[in-house]
This record gives sequence, C-alpha cells and structure tokens, in this order.
Amino acid sequence: MAELDTLLQSVLTDTEHLKAVFVTDKDGVILAKAVDPGFSDHILEPAFSATFTVASDQSSKLGLGRNKMIISTFGDDQLVQFNHSPLLLTFLASVEANTGVLIAHGTDLAEPMRIVAESVARAVHVESKKEFV
Repeated sequence: MAELDTLLQSVLTDTEHLKAVFVTDKDGVILAKAVDPGFSDHILEPAFSATFTVASDQSSKLGLGRNKMIISTFGDDQLVQFNHSPLLLTFLASVEANTGVLIAHGTDLAEPMRIVAESVARAVHVESKKEFV
C-alpha cells in the first residue's frame, strides 16, 4: 500500500485546491490516503465513505446501470467519488478546484485501483478460508 500512498501523494501535490485523496473499502475503512497538512481529518470518518455506497446503490435502481462516479458539493468543498468495487476512491477539494481535472485523475487511477481491488479481494478470500478451517 506504500506505493499507492505515494501515488496519491503525487496527485495531491500536483493538483491545485485538492485537500485530500483517499481509498476506502465499502465500509469506509481507509486503505490509503494523502492529506494536505492543513486539512482536518474529521471528514475521513468511515460513515462519510459508507454513505457513498448507499447513494450509489440507490442510483443504480434508476435503471441506468451501475453507478461509476458521484460528484457532490457542500459549503466550500466538492467531492468526486469513484466506484471501484469493492473500493472507493475519493477526492476532496475546494469548490475552486477544476472538477474535470479531478475526474481525469480518477480515470487515470482506474488501473492502479483495479490492481489494489484484486489484491484486497484475494486477501479477503484467504482470510475467509482461514475462518472455516
């Protein structure tokens, strides 16, 4: 995961107005993150990311297929969240950030996210086998 942390940190430092970028599982457990030094970590709580899963599931019921991304704004911040099941990639930035750039970063990170998702799935599979032995 150190390589993913390094990759996220490079995205953070190269992107204007980006405050945090993090990868969580579907329950909101942070697996990797890069956070601006002046940023408060309260937004990284598990319930915050878990809410995306619920919203994504609900939007899928509209009959338009699986949801891939949700963009949200609140106050002076914006979120761009990508569904890389079973993982979630989240960009938290000020509203001054270019949303298109954040979307492009999310697209660029699709392959690394796929690799990490496969690793997590294998680890969960191995752990589940241990429980039944």
